[in-house]
Amino acid sequence: MERNDTSFGQRVRAARIAAGLTQQSLAAAASIPKATLVSWETGRRWPRDPAVIRRLGSVLGLGTAPLDSFLASAGQGPEHRGLLKRMEEHRKPLTTTAGWVQSYPWPCMAINERREIIAWNAASNAVAETELGSRLPNPEDRNLLWMAATPWFKERLTNWPELIGRLISSLKMDGHTNPEALTTAWMMALVGRIAAEYPQVMMEIGALFASAQPWLDGERNLHRVEWTVSSGERLAFACAFREWSVFDGIFVMDWHPSNGQTWEWLSGQPPTPPRDTAPPLLPWPETLRRARSGVSLTRKQLQERTRIPAATIYAYETGRRRPPRETLLRLGRALSLPASELNQCLNALAYAGEPSDFARFLLGEPPALGQMAWKPAMAPDSYQRSLATVDDLPWPALILGPRCEVLAGNGPMRRLIDWTTLETVQGHEGPHLLQLLLSDGFRAGCLNWDEVMDDIVPGAIVALVQGRTEGGSRLPFGRVVHHLRRHNADALSAMERIWDARETAEQPPRIATTLRYRTPAGDELAFHCLIDVANTFYPVSSVDLHPADAATWRWVEGRG
Repeated sequence: MERNDTSFGQRVRAARIAAGLTQQSLAAAASIPKATLVSWETGRRWPRDPAVIRRLGSVLGLGTAPLDSFLASAGQGPEHRGLLKRMEEHRKPLTTTAGWVQSYPWPCMAINERREIIAWNAASNAVAETELGSRLPNPEDRNLLWMAATPWFKERLTNWPELIGRLISSLKMDGHTNPEALTTAWMMALVGRIAAEYPQVMMEIGALFASAQPWLDGERNLHRVEWTVSSGERLAFACAFREWSVFDGIFVMDWHPSNGQTWEWLSGQPPTPPRDTAPPLLPWPETLRRARSGVSLTRKQLQERTRIPAATIYAYETGRRRPPRETLLRLGRALSLPASELNQCLNALAYAGEPSDFARFLLGEPPALGQMAWKPAMAPDSYQRSLATVDDLPWPALILGPRCEVLAGNGPMRRLIDWTTLETVQGHEGPHLLQLLLSDGFRAGCLNWDEVMDDIVPGAIVALVQGRTEGGSRLPFGRVVHHLRRHNADALSAMERIWDARETAEQPPRIATTLRYRTPAGDELAFHCLIDVANTFYPVSSVDLHPADAATWRWVEGRG
């Protein structure tokens, strides 16, 4: 067993003596056996769990720098604080991610920083007309660019140049400027594989690399998908990329049916769950070996990149030796290991997790894991575009500000319920979301109001929005609640009764609920309501009401 610094025991002993504590008293206060503490101080053992070290540091009264020094001497990374800590707290295990993805009735896929699908649902298999886990068993097989190059998917994607051009724009945002100037191991392996197996498609991809502009981060990542199934029926989807777990660099890709015909086709597919909704979690030695094979590197080549002896790499891949944390990070960078997989290895070895390159980007730090080659660019009018683009959406949609006030909305939403008639509370830029949810019009129209209020809890919305900026103030509910108590006390009391009866449940990665609504004309509609981050750079979120059946689409299109 290895670590970076052998002085951990000396540091513990010195800090204990400085604090005037005996071994017995320190062990008792830190809830550890005295024999364990003695083994640490004598250098025979050291704690592998960073939580234990933090607890020890708390008892010893260590400040920020001494605690980070303690963690480093035990082979751990520094303590995560501020925005990074909040990012880490929102992490979800891959099995949990797969469960949430599987719960959605529309095609939904979770992807990592490499644009590899790491979890999917039954609707995804139905549209692909194949079992993704069987047809694409390896992570690199489920890379979106590789899938787009294969005949099975290329022939089905009717607007291939448009959609793959958007994908390449996002890759160029990450710094992969052209196929001849790649810097990351996974992109070099991917492009080489496409060129070898599908040279004609590689020429088309090369042309798109030449013409596509880098994606300006901060814009809403929405795309049109035109898809043809084997029966010849043409389907249409609104594809949306959204953040899911920033710390682990996991995103979610939703394919929402964008017309009634597509919903009718999807609803008619047999409800057969996929055999696999996510790849199995591999032991950390096998993850390292599999990652090296995935980027086509020999142990000798990996040695040249990392200066870690090939024999040592072999010992790691067979589980005979346990790599120190810094060594594992070095291997991860050389292999361009996605943060989600790297963190699985780190956690299996009782090491603290490492933020993804995307998380580092949001923190204003340079990339460290080899997924992004440069800092993405922000659209100069990013904030205004977040507000304005809602007008282009065919489904009802709103943009919420950092205090959960409605900043913008579109015609379909106004047709459903006109929020502009609500009074703006002092200190807010627009009517508060609570005002809309508790308004007489919404309560009269919403057929499952209790369920919606149970799912759309302001505290969760605030955590979603405010968690993107460090030091942001809490939502000032005071004036809003005071206004509601004066003007809508019955609805406020009903909401509080719902919350009081709410059972504790695991918080999902995003807010999602089904909204059933009856219009004044008697139309009964169904929407999938999703609340997500709308802009990477600003604390604004989107509220999208995606039609959940063909009848609702007909109403949205003005034919209902």
